[in-house]
Amino acid sequence: MKENEIDSMIREALSKEDAARFESLGGEESLFAQAIGLFQGRSRLFSFMAVVVMIAMMALAVFAAIKFMETGRVREMILWGAVCFLGLSGVTTLKIWSWMEMSKNSLRREIKRLELQVAYVTASIAELKELIQNKA
Repeated sequence: MKENEIDSMIREALSKEDAARFESLGGEESLFAQAIGLFQGRSRLFSFMAVVVMIAMMALAVFAAIKFMETGRVREMILWGAVCFLGLSGVTTLKIWSWMEMSKNSLRREIKRLELQVAYVTASIAELKELIQNKA
């Protein structure tokens, strides 16, 4: 069963009021919006620093690759190859960290949506109990 089919089944099962609440919660953010979200919140300074370090490591890796191609001595080739490898490893590590942060932010957003839905259900149950007690 596809995700769109499940969403449409959920919308059909909800009342109009609940469906409006469900729509107001919004859907998933785009990848670009998630990337921009890295630069908001408490860890924005660290995210900016990570981007600067990532750019510097990429520049170092490119420089080392150029030097690797220019040299003819094996010892220097090994040195520049190792520097290039370390630069690319650093870029990869920071990219993985960024993706994990984006995933964490997305998960946090989904948990907040669930909390809001639980609050709606709790309020609805409280209203039903009050109605039942008033009629009895």
